[in-house]
Amino acid sequence: MNEIFADGISGIVIANNVVRVELARLRPTGQGDQQKLVAQTTATLILPTSALREFTAQLANSVKQIAERAGQEGGEAAAAGEGARGKKKKGD
Repeated sequence: MNEIFADGISGIVIANNVVRVELARLRPTGQGDQQKLVAQTTATLILPTSALREFTAQLANSVKQIAERAGQEGGEAAAAGEGARGKKKKGD
């Protein structure tokens, strides 16, 4: 199995019941002060349109899980911050 890293998607083409998702990586160009990052297509994911619904559903589920984890981590950090500051008890 090949693993491909992508910084993003540079394009999507749908034709003849096939979806082509062009994956891109950011590459530095130029020298010194003139250096900047440019997206360059590095691979193409090809799947039949019949698989697109399940593919996007799985991606959406992954995004939901990431958001839930981020929310939990944020909540834990907030709780730790409150504990460090200390809460006033009734009657203080």
